[in-house]
Amino acid sequence: MSLDSQELRRIFSEIQAEFFNKRDIEIHPVSGDPPSQYEVIYHIPCTIQDEQGNVIMGSSHTVLISIPFGFPHFPPSCKPKTAVFHPDFDSAAISLADFWNRDRTLPELINHIGDMLSGRIYSTDNAFNEDAALWFRQNTNQLPFRKEAPSTQQAPPERPDDTSESEPLLEFDDTFDFDDAEEQQQPSDFNDIPESPGEPTINLTIEPEEESPAEISTMEEHDFMDDFQFSHDIPEAPVSSAALPGLSGGRIDTDKLKHLANRRNFCQLDTELTAIPTDNDFPERQDLFEKTATALARAQKLYTEAEEYENQGLADKALECFKAVENLVADYPNIRADISRAENATEMLQDIHEPTNGRKKGRKNGQSPDKSTPAKRKKSKNTLETTEELLEEEKKTVPKKIRRPVNILPYIVVGGLLAVLAPLTYFYFTLNSRLTEARQLFSECTTSFAAKDFQAAEKACAASMSTSKNIYLIHQTAITELQTGIRGILDSEEMQQGLLGKVLYNEKYVPKSTLSAHQSLQEFLDQGKGFLETSAWDQAAASFQKALELSRQIEDFSPDERMSIEQNLNYAAFRSMLNVAETQVDGEEWQTATATLTELQGQISKLSPRQQAEYREYVDTLLAKSRFTSLKEQADSLFSRSDWAGAVTLFQKAVEAGRTLSEKENSELAGIKANISRAELYSTINAGNSAFSGGRWDEAIEKYTEAIGILNANTKILDPAEIEQSRKKLDRIILQSAIIRDRQTADRNKANGKTAETQTYLLKVIKTIQSSAFANDPEFQEIITETKKAQDELKETIFVEERQTYLVDNYIRLFMENYPAAAPETLSNPSASFVKRLGRLYLFKLQCTESGRGRPLNLIMFYTYDPDSKRWHFHNLES
Repeated sequence: MSLDSQELRRIFSEIQAEFFNKRDIEIHPVSGDPPSQYEVIYHIPCTIQDEQGNVIMGSSHTVLISIPFGFPHFPPSCKPKTAVFHPDFDSAAISLADFWNRDRTLPELINHIGDMLSGRIYSTDNAFNEDAALWFRQNTNQLPFRKEAPSTQQAPPERPDDTSESEPLLEFDDTFDFDDAEEQQQPSDFNDIPESPGEPTINLTIEPEEESPAEISTMEEHDFMDDFQFSHDIPEAPVSSAALPGLSGGRIDTDKLKHLANRRNFCQLDTELTAIPTDNDFPERQDLFEKTATALARAQKLYTEAEEYENQGLADKALECFKAVENLVADYPNIRADISRAENATEMLQDIHEPTNGRKKGRKNGQSPDKSTPAKRKKSKNTLETTEELLEEEKKTVPKKIRRPVNILPYIVVGGLLAVLAPLTYFYFTLNSRLTEARQLFSECTTSFAAKDFQAAEKACAASMSTSKNIYLIHQTAITELQTGIRGILDSEEMQQGLLGKVLYNEKYVPKSTLSAHQSLQEFLDQGKGFLETSAWDQAAASFQKALELSRQIEDFSPDERMSIEQNLNYAAFRSMLNVAETQVDGEEWQTATATLTELQGQISKLSPRQQAEYREYVDTLLAKSRFTSLKEQADSLFSRSDWAGAVTLFQKAVEAGRTLSEKENSELAGIKANISRAELYSTINAGNSAFSGGRWDEAIEKYTEAIGILNANTKILDPAEIEQSRKKLDRIILQSAIIRDRQTADRNKANGKTAETQTYLLKVIKTIQSSAFANDPEFQEIITETKKAQDELKETIFVEERQTYLVDNYIRLFMENYPAAAPETLSNPSASFVKRLGRLYLFKLQCTESGRGRPLNLIMFYTYDPDSKRWHFHNLES
């Protein structure tokens, strides 16, 4: 429990640095290497007493200072080695009063004692030396004895170190070491876009992925011209100090902006350019703004046309426009979803037309035979007219000849045939036209069906069915296939649910009004599950929270699915808080970790039974560890501040919290129990020191005795050798307290004229020392010698006082023997005083007042007393 060498060496260095060049204070190590005991010689004027008790001025004073156990919680032991007449100095100790606290240093204490010696500091109440306190109060005009502060002059040459040995009063080791382990996490920067070495200069070029279809009127050749190339390489942008989007390392990152343009990410590029303040200009800014605006404008125009095509049921043309938009602006909002939707519609229409298209023949350049039918029908209708015109023309052109009889039978046959064929041809083409119309209506039906416009699809399919039923005799197989397709759409579950305002989503039909909410909810669920897989608990909890809020807005949402979302949310929130608690534990933030883990205990009940079983014991263990360590650290803090009672209370709570810990933590309990014993010991010793400083000697003795009892009760926890050493030092200070108590009591009795009581207490001091284990100690042998000397002086005083009493009691007889003329009744006011010793004889002066013969006379005579013969003799001064 003694101080370690490093601490003692530090104190020694402080002393050397402070007093190296001072001549009024000499310091010499006495014991230990590095020293734990110092002899301090003060060349400072201070009052002392000579052998006759007269107050005189002394110029050199020596004090022995020992570093005790528990330093700096307990003050050093300070003992005068030379006599000093000062209110706070006793032969056994120096009262430091309220000067010492754990933040004081030994050099400060040495200077403080110097100030005490110079008369700058002294006590007027509870003084060790009450006679000195009275003298100091009566002679304040002489204080301080030296006007300048101590330790201000150059030091004399050093003398060899004194090698006399003396042990410190008390020593304990109150140092507790705890390993600190901290883990730090460095943030990552995800803003920089690395480039490959040697990457060529980026030219902003937009090229379509595929050619524009010829039948789309808005897709002209100039729409796909490569007009997004800079005429020169974009130079490096100047450095800017603003921290803005598009900045890298404190400058505008033009490489990143060019990279976005090269990839046709004009939406993001527009955001980046807009976020850069106008005062942060750079050469390429205007060029990038113009290219971005042009690309976005063209993409918006194409997107509008695509929407119009979709509304008209022309899914294939809408698909081409959507792809053109993506070719212009790759990050156009939701463009991939639009393309996917158009592709699905186109594929559905192809599937519906495929049976009919399979039987079509005579296609040329991708056109159906139906497109040639109107021409044929026109040609057939005009056959007769054409024949008549040809005949008329022939009449006009043939030279007029001599009239001959004409055979008209062929003409009649041809006319009859034409009269029969014309209605048949008209009927055929009429039915064929109806089939075309029915197919067109069915195409509108499929387009509307693919676009989820179920009302329009139902109307178109119903019209197609009605039209197909008015076609007879011809194309019956095609009509049957057409009607089958119509019924397939009208009877499909998607159509039936669509007419009810529902759409298919995630293999179930939901109201169209809630589709957006379902889609958003599913996105949040997918995000949350993804975050769970990567242990991103905060993001997962946020996603599940949003999903839960959306589910509460959907009336027909399944309660079981909502409960599943809540469980995922609770788990993510729990793991997020647990992650915080683990970070706090790793960082040894025990108090905050305790609060977090206590809250986590209440969250465990919200988890699934399997999760509760998995985490309950783990959280309980972390909480117990945090409480244990937190209480232990708080107790150590109170211990270091000498708050022994508070430290004992918290150490005991730490022991209680540590009962549930693993063997690793339980191994610390023995150390804590030792600390409890030390704290109780220090608390008791501190109370004893306080009583000692206040001059409450019985209380000090009681507390020091109690401290010895604590040492004896903890022999299995504390080191036996240290216990024995500490017990001896406590016994020593108990003896010193008893000596000071009895000496002060004797001095008070002596001052009050109670010589018998004074003799009793002086004898008690001697007996106390002789009956102790320190009877042969030089320090206490010296006290015995001083006490015996005081006894002898007291005996002498008692002897003289008894003789004086005798003279006063017998003054009338004595005066009548030597002054016969005096009358006894005229003698009064007797007094006797000791004058001096004449060899073995004691000379006394006896006087009284005679008032019987006029003016009062003062009668004086001298007597000697022989202690050997025990006889009085009248003494004549002249003889």
